[in-house]
Amino acid sequence: MGTGSTVVKVVFVICALFVVFSFFENMFLETTYGLDIIQTVVSRIFQPILNIFGIKIPGFPRAGIPLTIDTRWTICPAWIIVEPNGTIWYQVTPQKLMAYGGSPGVAGYSWSKPTGGRSPPSGITIDPQTGVLRGTGGALPKSGTYYFDVEVSDGTSTASVTFSIEVKKYVKKAGPIPDPGPPYAEFQQPLMQTIQLPDGKAGQPYGATLYVMGGKPFYSWRLDSTYKSNFTLAGLTLDASGGLVRGTISSEMAGQTIRFKVIVRDNTGEVAIGEPVYEIYVKP
Repeated sequence: MGTGSTVVKVVFVICALFVVFSFFENMFLETTYGLDIIQTVVSRIFQPILNIFGIKIPGFPRAGIPLTIDTRWTICPAWIIVEPNGTIWYQVTPQKLMAYGGSPGVAGYSWSKPTGGRSPPSGITIDPQTGVLRGTGGALPKSGTYYFDVEVSDGTSTASVTFSIEVKKYVKKAGPIPDPGPPYAEFQQPLMQTIQLPDGKAGQPYGATLYVMGGKPFYSWRLDSTYKSNFTLAGLTLDASGGLVRGTISSEMAGQTIRFKVIVRDNTGEVAIGEPVYEIYVKP
């Protein structure tokens, strides 16, 4: 009697589980948030019961691209500059860290140091909302290579990576011709004609940040209205303060390529040189 009752309970629980899963699947399967809801229902209601019988339900795959920090862009060196009269000052080239994937939603991405991770060296900070690495105005440490850890979150998932930055020392030479000092990057977008952003998928969430370096943060971003683009029709938006492309890609864009240009200004109103065409291929 006891064994038969146990079998009936197991069958009942499994059947109920699949009924609920099918219901939520039809409503939410195409969105990351829907999968979160399904997983929550399973883990909080059914899994404790199934644990009694040693039955485990695997996690459901998430829609879209996994959240990732893009490490293709090298962090520019920071400089300790010594003037001929002995005055010391510091030069840190601002640049935007890159991330893509996940489901950034309204809040976008947030940047931080992972638990137990290493901070950037003194004199350097990363803005938690925009992911812009910049100088604080304070002193840099002595010359050398420094490693630091960065974590990005879309509100539901995280990704982390280790970056390095080289601190160099430059002593200006005295003479009739002023020493220009170490190289300094112009305020610029990537100096390429075309940049391929990560592929998207029709009907699913998309997120990707755009790159800029130099100038004086903070930056402002807008679409270049002089370029004929299908960006807005694709269901995407451009975050004006964070340079984040996000949204749910329209199902009608399946098999097509989204193309657009942006204009970036810094805190002084200067416009970044370079204006590549960004492309996003939309998988069916």
